[in-house]
Amino acid sequence: MIAYDYIEKGIASYIDSNIMNQFPETGWKRIAIAAAVGIGIKKYINILKENETLHTIGLISPDGAEIEMYAEHVKKEIPSSGMVIELPLLGEIIMHESDIDEVLKHIHKAERGF
Repeated sequence: MIAYDYIEKGIASYIDSNIMNQFPETGWKRIAIAAAVGIGIKKYINILKENETLHTIGLISPDGAEIEMYAEHVKKEIPSSGMVIELPLLGEIIMHESDIDEVLKHIHKAERGF
């Protein structure tokens, strides 16, 4: 089980290193986008925390989530063309199974303090 703080930090790290660098915004615009993305991540985590089904099947608890198990289920649902995700102020991105693996790497780095 990985604490929600590490999950948030890992997702933010992934977005910063793999998505934000694709946008030309600098200065205050980049800060505003980063803040909006951070808020979006927190909202997503809160949605997960409140999902009774995920609690019932043991994927999440008040302390954290079985992120590996959750990611495996998510990867099974991603079509070969990718999964479209809407990010605040950034627009749509398409994620593939390999992207989920990369997010997991960032989450584990956050957990280890890197």
